[in-house]
Amino acid sequence: MFRASSSTRRAEAGVGRLLDSLPSNFATRSVVGGRLVVGPTGAFLVAHAVGDPPVAPTDLGRLAAYYRSVLAERLRTAPFVDALVVVPERWRDQTVAGASAVTIGLLSDTICSGPSLLSEVEIADIVTVLDTIPTA
Repeated sequence: MFRASSSTRRAEAGVGRLLDSLPSNFATRSVVGGRLVVGPTGAFLVAHAVGDPPVAPTDLGRLAAYYRSVLAERLRTAPFVDALVVVPERWRDQTVAGASAVTIGLLSDTICSGPSLLSEVEIADIVTVLDTIPTA
């Protein structure tokens, strides 16, 4: 059985606090594989890297595609779900298979910056669907 180290648990808690502090027009849900964030800039599956050098949790990219397919089955249109893996600062330039690597210092900007792709109604519809998916 895998048991996360105390430093991993602290890092994951830091990511959780940051995601919980996103602007009010963003919604987050705990899902299998991490936290799914939906807001005007799109949808993101966020997980903390494991190991040194960091690797994305198993199948993070595949899980992001799964969540998009669930949304596509239930909604008229569905956003792509971008897989983001949070890595330590010293690995900020590391390529991580299956996801885009981002440091915790850039996570909020990565999620919140960019063009508005989803309306308030679309975000609410996506959240309604996410609330029917089993959680982590």
